[in-house]
Amino acid sequence: MDKLAVEHKATTRIWPVVLMLAVAISLAALASWNTLHGLEETNAITDGRAKARQGRMQLQQTFSMVKDMETGVRGFALTGDARFLVPYHAAHAAFPKAYIDTKMMLQDILPAEFTWDELDRLVVLRQELAAR
Repeated sequence: MDKLAVEHKATTRIWPVVLMLAVAISLAALASWNTLHGLEETNAITDGRAKARQGRMQLQQTFSMVKDMETGVRGFALTGDARFLVPYHAAHAAFPKAYIDTKMMLQDILPAEFTWDELDRLVVLRQELAAR
């Protein structure tokens, strides 16, 4: 009976240790999951910022073409020198694709209620004015 009592006593001592170990492992798993979730959220925010920055740069480059068209036309109008039309023709040829690319790049970033209607109208108007 002494041997049975010793085995029972040893078994009752192990269960608290096993329980504490299970709690410690659960806490470590929960902490790891929270850290991973936080990193995923940080990555999503960083990716959103990168897309917005790329969109701003694309928008700036696209509308720089409008400036090039206007500058070329003004230079030609003032001097009659056809060399001033080189930037106009280059920008006029590249602008439609750049504008479509810009719209596609920004469509996921812009608010849902945003529409391109007014900007499209103004872009056409500026191109028409520059072509005169």
